[in-house]
Amino acid sequence: MADCCAPQDLQEKARCTHGLVPERTHGCHFWCCAPCWECQFLWRTQAASSTQHSVQSPLPVVRSVDVVVAHCAHSLVWLDGYLERVAELSGNAAVRVTIYSKCGRRVVGHESTRWAQVITLPNRGRNDHTYAYHIQSQYDSLADLTLFVKDTLDPTDPQDRGFDIVDDVANVYRVAASLGFACHYTPLYDSIASVFTPWSAMRDFVMETYKGEYSRAPLHHRPLQNWLTAMIKGTGTPPPSSLWPVCYGGNFAALRANIHAVSQQVWMNLNESLSRGESIEEGHYAERAWAGLLTSRLPEEDAALLRSHSRVQDPERCDGDFRLWWHYHTGCEVVDDEEPHESATNGKAPLLHCRCAS
Repeated sequence: MADCCAPQDLQEKARCTHGLVPERTHGCHFWCCAPCWECQFLWRTQAASSTQHSVQSPLPVVRSVDVVVAHCAHSLVWLDGYLERVAELSGNAAVRVTIYSKCGRRVVGHESTRWAQVITLPNRGRNDHTYAYHIQSQYDSLADLTLFVKDTLDPTDPQDRGFDIVDDVANVYRVAASLGFACHYTPLYDSIASVFTPWSAMRDFVMETYKGEYSRAPLHHRPLQNWLTAMIKGTGTPPPSSLWPVCYGGNFAALRANIHAVSQQVWMNLNESLSRGESIEEGHYAERAWAGLLTSRLPEEDAALLRSHSRVQDPERCDGDFRLWWHYHTGCEVVDDEEPHESATNGKAPLLHCRCAS
């Protein structure tokens, strides 16, 4: 069988044995083939590269872990079990828990959590401001590894987001401890859409409207490229490379070394920018910036590898759920005559259907 990669959400997977996965050949026909490294790891891991193409074994020693929880209204009854997993994974590491509560609601479910500290903050910038605030205020005392999670994470009852799933904390911990960054969500069709998006497409992203009361960014901070440029200007932080990693959902983990690799001034800038209001456009920019800021820029040779493994989906499948999605671009570049979704500004040239050369 040839090396190749393919969708893993399809019923045809059951027909493939011995670790093989289905590959679409044409139309709705499939064959079974062996997954390759580029598609299995580089394609779907924000911190991966050709020099870091697997999780280290044994894992680097982590002596301290912070769990930062952005709380608004949801119960945290799931947090104890989550922390038990973190403590188990980290061995003898010291685990600290900080719950930042913003919405004036009582924090439910943390009472039996031995390590929790609850801090009340003004209701500004949602979870993205919470994370920037924690990094700025604790910059000199950050743990070796920090898990940034929202109160809605709840691995036992995940949100039905429709485009991705919660990755197990064990996978998140291992990848972050080994590579420096890990996303807590993985695309639902994780071998169709890459976590890397061409910056030439992403840079023009704007969010014109959002649910509830919503405030667009000041004109000089729109679109995403202008905002990110303002955040890193004069700090020595390199601009985006041609492919930009994205972690949607606001749940991720990072090593202190990765956080400190970014100038403290950048975190101060983010904290200030995200303090402008409650539901603001800058928060959507930050969501699309965390992974890129907290990982090394992808070398161009790796970007070329990813592009060489991408192929456009069959045009006849370009309908319904296979159109350009709001987040991961699991759909086609083909759209019909209807008004395009506003996300189309960051949906050009998506990396689709990772496929190895036979």
